[in-house]
Amino acid sequence: MFCRNVLQTAAQAQSLIALTGSRVTTYFNYHLPRYASSSAATNPPSYPGLPPSFLVVGGAGAFGSVVVDYLLRAGAQKVNVLDLKPSSFSDKRVESFVGSVDDVKLVDKAASGINTIVGCLTPDIPTATWNEFVSVIVLGTQTVLNSAANAGAKAFVQISSIGVSSCYVETINGKESDPLPHMRDYISPYDLTKRVSEEMVLQANSWKHSSMRTAALRPGGLLNGPRDYALRDIFDKSLVYYEGAPLAYIYGRNVCHAIALAASKLQDPASPAAGKAFYVAGTPITGGDLARALGRKLGRKLKNLPPPVLSIVGGLSYVSHAVGMVRAPHRTAAIPTARFLAISKYGKSFSHDLAHQLLGYEELWSLDEGLDLIVEEYKAGQAAANK
Repeated sequence: MFCRNVLQTAAQAQSLIALTGSRVTTYFNYHLPRYASSSAATNPPSYPGLPPSFLVVGGAGAFGSVVVDYLLRAGAQKVNVLDLKPSSFSDKRVESFVGSVDDVKLVDKAASGINTIVGCLTPDIPTATWNEFVSVIVLGTQTVLNSAANAGAKAFVQISSIGVSSCYVETINGKESDPLPHMRDYISPYDLTKRVSEEMVLQANSWKHSSMRTAALRPGGLLNGPRDYALRDIFDKSLVYYEGAPLAYIYGRNVCHAIALAASKLQDPASPAAGKAFYVAGTPITGGDLARALGRKLGRKLKNLPPPVLSIVGGLSYVSHAVGMVRAPHRTAAIPTARFLAISKYGKSFSHDLAHQLLGYEELWSLDEGLDLIVEEYKAGQAAANK
């Protein structure tokens, strides 16, 4: 079913895995807990034309579980979850399929009878190996696309990233019409694999043997809860690692809103949203300002790591990474800590005009409101732990 370009893309992904010399395994941020807010402030609006059934691939992960919760609140009649661990939802509308996207029969079963597939395929970014980036984001997407089309799904919504524009290139008020970097110019395996998988999804919109319509969403830095990798050390250690340039951050339920809108629009065979990618990036803010905003809401005084300490940590991370790539490339994080922190040097902001025009998208929660809800979740968790 794959067209020639998609086959070439998949072959590139297989080549990337070959560089690591490692076996394909699949992860969906499996060690991060589910977002657990029950606040009425997180309830979605009504979506005319919302599909009755969804499969959320990676639906037990940090963001995927937010998507499942949102779709249930929006009125979905059935939500299947495919992940390495069982879904924690007790709602009778949720069916959990436990296993890897390497298991084609399992993916086929999870996609059977489902109207819309939502791909939330991302490993834990700071710790993921090259193998995990490729096997989860690229090869996982390849498998799910095939199963979805074979099952007769009507729509496929991919969670891509602003990283397709490269997190190591400044982008101010970026638009979907702006050219993306050449494949060889990407620095981060996350950015590269998100770009490859996004192209696969958009090309699937024109498959001759399938009527499935596809779209990709490009969120900024996702903020879902206190265990997000961008927020963990602020909550746990009260640390501010860097100031940096403004980077687009977005409260996760705004992306869920965009998912529901896209899924609804793609029900129309003539939808102008089909085959397109959309920036839903969020609000630009520096890492330091984000940390201090949380500090104020928590009533804490945060500690800044001195630049010399950061320089030492950065240098050691490059040495450790180089040694790891020689000794055990299949177990070494693909992105050294210093390179991960270097993202903060490049400003990233994007226009939502196309998403507004074709999807009717507007942010439902401001970044400040999202942070309030995340702090509410954190305090509720602390209170429960102290009982």
